[in-house]
Amino acid sequence: MRQIGMYVVVRAMPGFHLDTEIARVADCVERLSGLGRPAFLLLTMTVAPWSATTPFHESGSAVATSLHWQQASEVLRAVDGMLAEARMPGYLYNHAGFLIDTPGVEERLLTQVQPRHIAPGLSSFHAYFHKEVPDPPEILASPVMARLGYVALHSGFPKPEPYRTALLDEGQIDIAGWLGLLWERGYRGPLALQAYDLGGDPYVSAERQMTYVRSVWDRFGRDPRLNPAHPAPQ
Repeated sequence: MRQIGMYVVVRAMPGFHLDTEIARVADCVERLSGLGRPAFLLLTMTVAPWSATTPFHESGSAVATSLHWQQASEVLRAVDGMLAEARMPGYLYNHAGFLIDTPGVEERLLTQVQPRHIAPGLSSFHAYFHKEVPDPPEILASPVMARLGYVALHSGFPKPEPYRTALLDEGQIDIAGWLGLLWERGYRGPLALQAYDLGGDPYVSAERQMTYVRSVWDRFGRDPRLNPAHPAPQ
């Protein structure tokens, strides 16, 4: 493990004060700074209690008000200042059902706020299961996504509901295709691989996940033609 990250959800909803939430982020940044090794902050934001069974068009950015967007900009500016002081990178995270639920929302906020220390991040799982998210090549073709700095590489199944995570080589998502596309475009940032909540021994699951990613790297290295993102010979 070369970097340590902390995932923080800012709650901009009834019962929570935004100033208190921002202070909680500041505390997380301080704790990360005290680790004495490279660290990063992973940030997202929600405006309502999350439910995996709520339709996408009735949750997250689809129901956000002008106040929510204003609050999101305020949070990004505040966190960008914290990260600048700590000399630490930060990344946004798309989570279905949250305000920041698609790469498109990340683009909107990053373009509007123009933070210097917050870059886009990406969850393959939440991108796949949100109906408003385009296919991976279109996501990564965005100029904003050229700054992609974090990828949560998770697979899963949509049925039985609610959709759930799975081992990388067992789920419905083409993880090898994702990896090939990311690597072909030069991505060498963190890959977060899930080991919990998959059944069995989490230690064994973590080892299996890492082994799979390395096997895909070796496969494409042996024969680049096996990478679906590799340009076809003319």
